[in-house]
Amino acid sequence: MQEFKLVMEKASGELEEILVPEGTTFEEIAKSYQEDYKDLIVLACVDGKLRELNKEIKKDCSVKFLTSISRDGKRTYRRSMTLLMQKAIENLWGRTGACAAFCILSEKDITAGWKMVPMRRNLHRSRQRCFDWYMRIFQSENAV
Repeated sequence: MQEFKLVMEKASGELEEILVPEGTTFEEIAKSYQEDYKDLIVLACVDGKLRELNKEIKKDCSVKFLTSISRDGKRTYRRSMTLLMQKAIENLWGRTGACAAFCILSEKDITAGWKMVPMRRNLHRSRQRCFDWYMRIFQSENAV
């Protein structure tokens, strides 16, 4: 079985060389480094390119982990939540093809004059306030 040499950039900025067996994923390595990071590791920057954590290591490389507070980490998290919401809507109403969903998270009534369907009332735990989720279905050619 082949081993790959990784040059890891730790949270402190120090470099560390490690050997990993073939078939190891970035997620497996991230688990052993997670305690050094204040926030959740969500991505790996491998030789300067962003990689998902579930990807297998296929060659010697340099690796830096990105957390949910980094610019790319936030974008990745946002994209994941968008796909999760898309899947939830698809599970509820099916894939219609001609429709798109537009969701708003709001503390105020900004829905005046809109035909809106209340989706659910959610308690935002970090602020302990209630927010309303609304969804509006419209033709995809009208989506911006």
